[in-house]
Amino acid sequence: MAGDGKLIRVDLDYANAFNSAGHACLWAILEKFGVPDIDLLKNFYDLASMQLHVGTHETTDIFMDTGIAQGSVLSPLLFILCINALLRLFDNSELQHGVDRVPQFNHLAFADDLSLYLNSEANTNKLLEKVLQFEHWSGLRLALSKSFITGISMGKARHAGHRLWHAIPGEGLRSHQGHIYAIVY
Repeated sequence: MAGDGKLIRVDLDYANAFNSAGHACLWAILEKFGVPDIDLLKNFYDLASMQLHVGTHETTDIFMDTGIAQGSVLSPLLFILCINALLRLFDNSELQHGVDRVPQFNHLAFADDLSLYLNSEANTNKLLEKVLQFEHWSGLRLALSKSFITGISMGKARHAGHRLWHAIPGEGLRSHQGHIYAIVY
């Protein structure tokens, strides 16, 4: 294992992910990819509304400015395009997990589940800064209570042998004055 003999894995969970994606970020992504007829989607989302019915009473129209239409066949693709913007930030960071004889990468993702793999606290915090930037831009927010860090120290690291850090939801990730950072025990 390269670096200081650590492999740090950060599992991130987005709170209410599919309902939180900002429409402005979706339109920006689609425009960047050159998708034609974005106005059709904008109209679909801008004109969509709902009403609540309680007994014989109903609310006025409620319009949504965030989230992906549930039940639409297009919705999973729109959400993946949104998350893909964050994954591209990770790819462009040039930070890697550092495990010898293994293809290098720094993340794995499936829908709204995301895992980061890095070899130092400093590199982990660099990617977490990108996560924070993405939060501000996209409207998606981490559920810190459902996110956690695990890791292993190997070889010539400070502790001989193998040492596994425990995965306790909410432990190891902190938010302070608008910044998310990793604490490795």
